[in-house]
Amino acid sequence: MRALIPGRFQPLHLGHCDLIRAAAGNEDVKELLIAICSAQYDHKNAMPGSRPVDNPFTCKERERMLKGYLKHNIKKKFRVFCVEDIPDDTQWVAHLKEQLPEFSIVYSGDKLVRGLIEKANIKVKSPEFRRNTHATRVRQLMVSNGNWKAHLPKESVVVIEEIAGCQRVKTLARRG
Repeated sequence: MRALIPGRFQPLHLGHCDLIRAAAGNEDVKELLIAICSAQYDHKNAMPGSRPVDNPFTCKERERMLKGYLKHNIKKKFRVFCVEDIPDDTQWVAHLKEQLPEFSIVYSGDKLVRGLIEKANIKVKSPEFRRNTHATRVRQLMVSNGNWKAHLPKESVVVIEEIAGCQRVKTLARRG
């Protein structure tokens, strides 16, 4: 069985890692499919209706964070996909099915995602994870010079430091 873990991963944080570990810990799951959703949106291409600071990292940067984390921490087979967003939530699950290999279960902590997946009669798990760790909070900590690194796996920290991501987030926040 394949498990799907969709997310924007802006950036990959410890809450995401909890979901990934939960999926990997399910002995029925043989492969993890990680979908980097809204892949087309980043610091150069803002998502309609959002602030530039909401999507500071490119899909390739997010992919590096994820692959680094997965390689060092997860023993199961995995694949990472960049999936562009579509403007119609009612078609989102069908879009995922078109873009990805077949999957049987979805792991998500997002209420909208869970609802859309359940409506499509696909099993959803929302295991315990660090609910106080959110990408929005991480980006706020970057802007305020707070301890953002405490909320991220080391693989995310390495990528963010290599690309001067913290400075990028601060610059984007100043733009509004």
